[in-house]
Amino acid sequence: MVALVGFEALLALAGAAYEVRGLLVSRATEPGAAVALAASALLLAVALVLGARGLLAGRRGVRAPLLVWQVLQLAVGLPQFGGGTTWAGLLLSVPAALVLAGLFSRDVLPDPER
Repeated sequence: MVALVGFEALLALAGAAYEVRGLLVSRATEPGAAVALAASALLLAVALVLGARGLLAGRRGVRAPLLVWQVLQLAVGLPQFGGGTTWAGLLLSVPAALVLAGLFSRDVLPDPER
C-alpha cells in the first residue's frame, strides 16, 4: 500500500512537471493558473510522500488525510470512464480504491494494546 501512495505521489509530480513544461515550452495562455496548478500538484506530491512515510512508521494520524485524498481521487477518476478517457480513469481509480481498502486493513489500523 505504501508503494501505491508513492505511485500517486509520482503521478502528482508528473502533473506538476507537465504544467511547468507547458509554461516554459508552449507559452501557457494563463501563466498564473499554470503556476498555481503546478505548485498545488507539487504540494500534493510532498503530502503524499509524507503520508507514505507515516504509514511506514506506523503513525495513526496519516490515515485520515490519505483517506480523504483517495475519496477525492476516486471522485475525479470514476467519471473518466464515461468520458472516453478510460486510461485516466484506470490510472486514478485503481490505486485509489486499493489504498482506500488497504487503509482499513489490520496492518494499518492501530493496535489498541499499544
